[in-house]
Amino acid sequence: MKAWYTVSYDITENKARRKIEKLCSTYFQRIQYSVFEGYLSETEFSAFFQRLQKLCREIKWNPVTDSILIYRHCSACYAGRKVLGRKVTSSESYLVI
Repeated sequence: MKAWYTVSYDITENKARRKIEKLCSTYFQRIQYSVFEGYLSETEFSAFFQRLQKLCREIKWNPVTDSILIYRHCSACYAGRKVLGRKVTSSESYLVI
């Protein structure tokens, strides 16, 4: 079953941040500078998460100061989110106030 995911990161080291950004861009659509979202199957998400864990082991990142947050949303929850400002994806379920 597919679900919506939101991924955000705060990584201080530029090279590490670019690698995380590149991986996120492979699976998700960017909605803000360090925030991505996408509609993935369990298999797709599992592949992404495994690649993310491997990448974090390989790159210079500091889990004490850096973070990557991943949220899973059901379709109803995703459709009910609120957005202030410009519409940033092609999702028809965005509510722009």
